Amino acid sequence: MKKLSLLMVLLICGAMFTMAQNSSQTTDPYATSTGVSGDVQHSTKAMGDVLSQITPTGIHAWGVAYDGSFLYLTDPYGAPSIGTTVYQYDLAGNPTGYTIDANVGGLAWVGDMATDGGLLYCTSVGGDNAINVFDIATGALTNTLTGAWAVTAQRGLAHDAANDEFYIGGWTSNNIWRVDATGTMISEFPFMGVSGLAWSPFGGPTGNGSLWVVANESADLVTELDPNNGWATIQSFVIPNGLQHSGAGLGVNADGNLWVVNQSNQIVYLVDGDATPPSVPLSNWALIFGFILITGFIIIRQTKLF
Repeated sequence: MKKLSLLMVLLICGAMFTMAQNSSQTTDPYATSTGVSGDVQHSTKAMGDVLSQITPTGIHAWGVAYDGSFLYLTDPYGAPSIGTTVYQYDLAGNPTGYTIDANVGGLAWVGDMATDGGLLYCTSVGGDNAINVFDIATGALTNTLTGAWAVTAQRGLAHDAANDEFYIGGWTSNNIWRVDATGTMISEFPFMGVSGLAWSPFGGPTGNGSLWVVANESADLVTELDPNNGWATIQSFVIPNGLQHSGAGLGVNADGNLWVVNQSNQIVYLVDGDATPPSVPLSNWALIFGFILITGFIIIRQTKLF
């Protein structure tokens, strides 16, 4: 009888484990990896594939950032009056009418941008070559960061909100600087043709974050780097419908997908960024709790304590 009961325990363990494994599969309809991972690859939509796109009306888009509701775009052509304005767009590609005057004096235009939802971080191309920070709600300038990169104009900008770090770089220096919230350099990495940067909080082989870089060069590559692992190259893809030197700004969704500006055809693409937030489904915890209860009950019965 004890052998039979032990066999039942083993069978229940196996069944519960199998159910837990199945329930832990991601609900992402495009996922091929069934494990709970920070770097889940997609099946019907592979890394770099287009998820949606917009053609913003009224401007020649260059820099891009997304705050969870709206896109923020810059237009370097017709500077300085146009080049120093940040335009808010809805996801249909229509201007909302809201703009931020990012002219802090002397700059030619605003390059790439990043946002944490409340603040907008802008790269100054010319002038102080700084990172200028604006309150999205009011449009007010709240902070200015400068550092080693400011000896020349840069183009790309990314913000790691979790660690309050910035990545800035461009093709005039062919370099990327990683800096803290004061602008003090943490590390740097040579990279040719940088036009846009974006920090993916769930990217990288361990899901701890990665830096995406778009280069304005003939190959039109968007490359994922791991700054926490010697700036190792992870993977890359080609800008959708790139026509050589199409690279401009780069932004990121909260889910790790990327906003890529193709300045050749003036389309802003949302592409698969090959990353999803790690999570443990609630059903997993229910199964684990049920397993503990059933196993405990059987063990107690076998030891005649119940």
